[in-house]
Amino acid sequence: MAMALDDQKKMEDCYRRGMRLAEKPGALDTKMGIFHFVGGLLKLESAGWDDAYTAFFRAFCHFQDSGSSTQKIPCMRYLVLSCMLSNSSIDPFYSAETRR
Repeated sequence: MAMALDDQKKMEDCYRRGMRLAEKPGALDTKMGIFHFVGGLLKLESAGWDDAYTAFFRAFCHFQDSGSSTQKIPCMRYLVLSCMLSNSSIDPFYSAETRR
């Protein structure tokens, strides 16, 4: 809901609380992709390109593991965007996770 309303402060608060909850083993394994995806969006908003790339890559891996292709494709787009913005020499399509 905070994403739909574009409430940056509320999104950051939800992200922090969600990641604290997710630290418990097995607690929210199926939702970790969404948490990392939102974290990547927050990092993009604050121009943290490298951190955004890491968050989107983790989100992509979680979406890949859960078989969620509807969330995996937009995540890959943001992954490529954050890679381009960071001027990284890493090819996001070269990793084993993105080749699947």
